[in-house]
Parts: sequence; structure tokens; C-alpha cells
Amino acid sequence: MKTICVNADLNINNRKIVPHTGRKTMVQALEDLGESTLNIRKQSRHKSDESLRPYLSMGEKDQLRMMENLAKKLTSDHSKFQQSR
Repeated sequence: MKTICVNADLNINNRKIVPHTGRKTMVQALEDLGESTLNIRKQSRHKSDESLRPYLSMGEKDQLRMMENLAKKLTSDHSKFQQSR
């Protein structure tokens, strides 16, 4: 894997590069393209959704949505507290 990165002129200084890195990148790229979990498992040769789960990324959109929901909840709770005083 290191040889592939060097041949591709990728900067790998201060990075741990192992075959697992490429597999995780592939899984996340397929996920970003909207491929089904079943197709991703077939390509990555994972036997179950459970074994695939650590490879999947939480997309930025999902993270943003969760943070917005949390901010709304906290703001809402704070407003209710202020009104009850």
C-alpha cells in the first residue's frame, strides 16, 4: 500500500498507511456515491452489515443535521427555562 501511495505521488509523511486504509476509503467512497450497503459489502467482501459498520462514515450532512437538531433542542429548553422564571 505504501508503494502505491508513493507511486501515485501522495504525501504520506507522518501517516500510517496500511491495506485497511484503502479498504475503508473505498467503502466510504461507494457510500458517498449512494451505493447500497449490500453492494458495498459485495465489493469489500464483508460478510455482514455489522462487520461493515466501522468502515462507514458519518456524512457531513448527517453531522450537520444532528448538530442543528441539538442546537434547536438546547435553545428551546433554554427559552422554556427563561419563560418560567
